[in-house]
Amino acid sequence: TSPVMIANRFQPRALVGTLRLLPVAFSDAWWCRRQVAAIADLRELLLAVEERAQTRRRRAPDPRDLVRATGLALRVLRAPDRSCVLRSLVHYSALCAAGEPAAFVSGVGRFDGAVDGHAWVESALLPLSLTADDASPTRYAVGFRHPEHR
Repeated sequence: TSPVMIANRFQPRALVGTLRLLPVAFSDAWWCRRQVAAIADLRELLLAVEERAQTRRRRAPDPRDLVRATGLALRVLRAPDRSCVLRSLVHYSALCAAGEPAAFVSGVGRFDGAVDGHAWVESALLPLSLTADDASPTRYAVGFRHPEHR
């Protein structure tokens, strides 16, 4: 289920948590989008995300609220529907700011004769089942992981 699909299934109790997190998700999404345009090197970009997170400490978000709020923030910013890199950067940023161990991961796979890439975040707090969309990370060979040891 994609973050957009989860965002479309609001329940009153879930709405409160998502709305509480939306300003933070929007700020992170806006900042990450600007950084993606300014920094070409992915490792350098992730280090910038980590540095910013150090100055924006906050408690760990509810994973479902994070996914819903990120999906809504990216919609407001008119990010492409399949913006897995940007979505993963926002999730990584939120988890880093909460001091939660997380890894930004990307991989490639061959589907119907075409090569495709995907990015996701691995964390005990944010299960893959919440962030995986039609392009399930388990279908990709990992080509990049940051930090490497997580």
